[in-house]
Amino acid sequence: MSADSLDVRLAGLEGAYRQIDKRLDSLERKTDALDAKVDAKLAALDTKVDTKLAALDSKIDSKVDGLDRTFQTKSDASFRWLMGTIIGGWLSLVGVIIAAWTSLMSAILTHIH
Repeated sequence: MSADSLDVRLAGLEGAYRQIDKRLDSLERKTDALDAKVDAKLAALDTKVDTKLAALDSKIDSKVDGLDRTFQTKSDASFRWLMGTIIGGWLSLVGVIIAAWTSLMSAILTHIH
């Protein structure tokens, strides 16, 4: 093999390596650009999801607060009815006991005189 043909082959290989290097650089730039686009899209999506979740959280909080107020109002009314019934029952029982005691005392006093 002659030195000229070897030089020609080496020059061809050097040219091919330069071409490969340029293509790799181009691919790297494209990959970096795609990476930046994906990062930007993910950041926008993250912001959008955060906004939607915050709105949903606010709606849920307002619904829970409304239910809590409704429950509190109904439970307060039920408690008042229950306490009224219990106190009314006790007062009736005390009245019956006083009436029975009075009747018994009256009978005892009448029997004694």
